[in-house]
Amino acid sequence: GTYFFTIKAVSGTDGRYVIPLKRVQVEILSCYAFSISTQKQDAMVCKERKQAINYTFTLRNTGKFRDTFDVTTSSKASILSDTRMALEPNQNASSAVSIDTSGLDGAQSIAIQAKSRTSQATASDTISFDVKDCYSYDAAIEPSQASACIGRQATFNLGVRNTGLEGDTYTLTAPEWANAETGIFYLNPGETKNVGITAAPAATGKTQLEISVLSSGEGLPKKASAQLDATECRDIVIIASPASSTVCRGEIVAYDITAKNRGALEDTITLSASAGSLNFNKVTLVPGQSQTVRLDVDTSSMDAGKN
Repeated sequence: GTYFFTIKAVSGTDGRYVIPLKRVQVEILSCYAFSISTQKQDAMVCKERKQAINYTFTLRNTGKFRDTFDVTTSSKASILSDTRMALEPNQNASSAVSIDTSGLDGAQSIAIQAKSRTSQATASDTISFDVKDCYSYDAAIEPSQASACIGRQATFNLGVRNTGLEGDTYTLTAPEWANAETGIFYLNPGETKNVGITAAPAATGKTQLEISVLSSGEGLPKKASAQLDATECRDIVIIASPASSTVCRGEIVAYDITAKNRGALEDTITLSASAGSLNFNKVTLVPGQSQTVRLDVDTSSMDAGKN
């Protein structure tokens, strides 16, 4: 700044002669003044892209003399184009800093500092940006456990929700013994898609149903799973018609014996009777199929009464 002061002089031993006052002006300069500033921008970076962002900063020498400055940042993830800059008085120069955002998450604040090699004075500014999940999503199968018969289907629901900031397309991959009602679909941010899954296990026991979900954006692949317990469901019903009859001894009584497969597997049934003869002793039935054989019973050797 500028300062003023006066000089007073008195002549003689008695001080009666006063010399007029002298007013003096002094300007104090900032001989080693400087500043640093960065471009201001609202930066949002997608975490999944692991990209670098670039900022421009400007260093100004507002001092009286030429000076040299060391430039540093508070982040190991940043790379400066210039770490040392020399400026003449009233000169300014711009440079750049690149910041690797991989491994960063959330709001970030990075300081960039210039230090005078002459006066050791410092000046700084701040770079701010936000690293967000642009392509995050959730995927889950319900129910998480189910049972099914070999040869029959179990039904599941796969829910996929886009929790990111960008629209995304998802592709589903299921095992050979399972089927998704749709294999590819698009979701806006915040949107949910429910996909029906049918699974027909090929072997008994506990099996893991695993559906792979792949984001076409930058989201990481995910797997949604459920446990399926598969069993052999066999159910054979034998029906005799008529259920009872009254005949005279010596007559031959005929019965229709019907075998029905109510299970989930093809089954071969071997028939035998404690009396009489069957026209077929073995039948093979697919699920839901039935077949009738004939049983002829000769009553000649039977005693009178119920047999």
